[in-house]
Amino acid sequence: MKNRKFYFYLFFSGFLAVNFLAYMQAYKMLHYSLNGARTIKPEEMNILQKGLVLFTGVNLPKPVNSSTPANFGMGFKNLTYKSGDGVNLSAWVVPHSHPKGLVALFHGHAASKSQLLNIGKAFHDQGYDLFMVDFRGSGDSDGTKTTLGYDEAEDVKASVQTIHEHWPDEKIVLYGQSMGSVAILHAFSRNPLNVKAIILGCPFDSLYHTVNNRFSIMGLPPFPLADLLLFCGSIQLGFNGFTFRPSEDAREVQCPALLLYGALDRNVLPFESRIIFNHLGGVKKSEEFLNCGHESFQSRDPDQWNKAVFGFLESIVH
Repeated sequence: MKNRKFYFYLFFSGFLAVNFLAYMQAYKMLHYSLNGARTIKPEEMNILQKGLVLFTGVNLPKPVNSSTPANFGMGFKNLTYKSGDGVNLSAWVVPHSHPKGLVALFHGHAASKSQLLNIGKAFHDQGYDLFMVDFRGSGDSDGTKTTLGYDEAEDVKASVQTIHEHWPDEKIVLYGQSMGSVAILHAFSRNPLNVKAIILGCPFDSLYHTVNNRFSIMGLPPFPLADLLLFCGSIQLGFNGFTFRPSEDAREVQCPALLLYGALDRNVLPFESRIIFNHLGGVKKSEEFLNCGHESFQSRDPDQWNKAVFGFLESIVH
């Protein structure tokens, strides 16, 4: 009897410990800290670093804007507005003297709008106004929490509404990077967006897949670790992360769409991009970057990026 109790308490203690670690891991992924250095990428870690992160979780300081459009020779003004659920959002408005249209740019996880300035400059040089957004929790917007694209969809909707209110005649193009693309897709599932076109950079097809991929990159078994992490994350997020599938949201997109993805991407595998592309409605194009992973294609291969993006826009916006 004593042995049975011992093994029962041993099992129960292990069960609690594993779930505590999973809950903490999820919390660190979903809440930006206010201090400390950012944890390096999983693919850059050695075995000891991976083991430490497994027990302590990652540290993601709240992303800040390290530069402004002025650093890129562009005039701008700050604009503050509210998301649909009342969160204060911050954006840069970068006008062009003779605009062809307006590009609204949405950054990825653990990033801010300043990290899209290279891309914004490329659009501006081609004659587009810019509307560069900090998602909730990032940059100059309120909060320290991220929902990996789920609630950020409200930020996309509010941004489009704000643009229509201030510039009713603009031809709006939405550009997303990683989580920004996911938020764009999820926004379409809530309400149709009155935009001319969307450009999606490496969105994940499901939250479950992207969590699995993260453990695979670290050389750890996705099952049951990814399942535990996503379960704990769902509790904190307030929605079922297992059912968060941007690939299903893509079915609601009827405007022209361009999907960009990297052949070497380990965070979002190419088959995930193909699923999203197959589900997109309306006119659609895709562009595979053979030498790119989960990164800015405009920085890594500007010639291919320029040809794909501006060729698409020339055929759609004008």
